[in-house]
Amino acid sequence: MMQIFNKRYVFLIALVACSASMCVCGEEIMEENIPEEYMIMINSLDSLAIHDSEACIKSLNTLLAAPKVPEYEKERLRFMLGAALKNRVGHLATDFKFMLKDGSTSSLRAIKGEYIILYINDPACDDCAVLKTQMAESQVLNSMLDSGRLKLLSVCVEGNTVEWEDQILPENWIDACDEALRISDREIYDLPTMPVLYLLDKNQRVLLKNASLEKIEGFLKEK
Repeated sequence: MMQIFNKRYVFLIALVACSASMCVCGEEIMEENIPEEYMIMINSLDSLAIHDSEACIKSLNTLLAAPKVPEYEKERLRFMLGAALKNRVGHLATDFKFMLKDGSTSSLRAIKGEYIILYINDPACDDCAVLKTQMAESQVLNSMLDSGRLKLLSVCVEGNTVEWEDQILPENWIDACDEALRISDREIYDLPTMPVLYLLDKNQRVLLKNASLEKIEGFLKEK
């Protein structure tokens, strides 16, 4: 999956800093100095960030409290924890403004629905195109959209791009772009991959974060 553009630079800076701090008195600190149980946790973090953010937070806190995890590794872990803590399950989703195809503006808070799917995407992304098709063909989603119980907000994270202008979405979706680039540049949402799905309740509290379509469908089927 395509990683968020601006985060690449943050991680690059972090890696340079880590490389510099890995040398102590001319000797390089090796990964072998980190206990195996912690290395297993570290190696699973990227997957957890995508599939289970709460488990990721738990692992990060454990690693940050471990004295045998070196400081150069903890710098990266702190960055990951800061991202994972944004818009946690059970918390109010961060509001933001967006632009529609007709040039008008609105905001997440203005959307009223029993459930809201926030679909953060880039129309130039292949994975986004695949997910868009799957959601458009979902009987579960379409049934709830037609009944008015569900609202689906699609937000192009790259702003007012040609790809977004040319993109055609189902009529019962809200087709928007983050013209101010608040989601990506200001990192108000945790975007470990692209695309990203959030499921919100009627009060816009996060029910599912970084969820798969199958997980969202399974949740909604029971409602």
